[in-house]
Amino acid sequence: MKRLIKLGVSLLSALLLSLPLGAQMVTASFDGTPLPDVIAKLKEQTGCSVISSDKIDLESYTVTASLNKTPLSEALSKIFKAPLSAELKGNVIAISLTGTGKDGQTARKLKISGFVRDENGDPLPGAGVVTDDGKTGTMTSSNGRYEITVSDRQHILKFSFLGYTTQEILISGRTTINVDLAPDMSNELNELVVIGYGTARKSDLTGSVSTVKMSDIAQAPNTSLDQALQGRLAGVDIMSTSGAPVCHA
Repeated sequence: MKRLIKLGVSLLSALLLSLPLGAQMVTASFDGTPLPDVIAKLKEQTGCSVISSDKIDLESYTVTASLNKTPLSEALSKIFKAPLSAELKGNVIAISLTGTGKDGQTARKLKISGFVRDENGDPLPGAGVVTDDGKTGTMTSSNGRYEITVSDRQHILKFSFLGYTTQEILISGRTTINVDLAPDMSNELNELVVIGYGTARKSDLTGSVSTVKMSDIAQAPNTSLDQALQGRLAGVDIMSTSGAPVCHA
């Protein structure tokens, strides 16, 4: 009985492998899976061979796709997205870059979008988003959202905002990239502070510095600057006088 079962399995496997490569079924689920691991799964289930150009860094691509008894020809269109494409040639899957230009390199574009936020999750409007070669850039909108179109030759996005540490993110074929920027504490002591008789760096001051935000002043009705500052500066006493010559503070 066991021999009959083994024989049946062998015959079924042989029958499946005798089908045209494009008609063979693939069942797998990928969620951010590195492309080399996906290729290994295809080889395991179909017995195919895979070739690709030396210009393609397969390690830099990931795949998210769900396949359930999907013909290989259809599975390839779900697995390989721009700037990559795959073509069946006999029993071989040939991977290439799409939309080649005059220099033989891809001219395919990829639109990326996302949000740039601070350490508290609040949007950072006006944050800079630039490619690694500096040729393409944009800025975030009032809600921290951005959109940028890059080519496959541009592998990194740089996110920057005044007072925050710049982040460099590898694109890896992704179309959505969200970033949280952290404050740049290294530049805090180099900030210039306006004092009563000029300016000085925070690191050079020997006294204390008090700060009042304009947003705090705007929230309260004030008729003069001294009223606006009363009670807002630690260690500072502010008293209003009539301005008359005989009035004493």
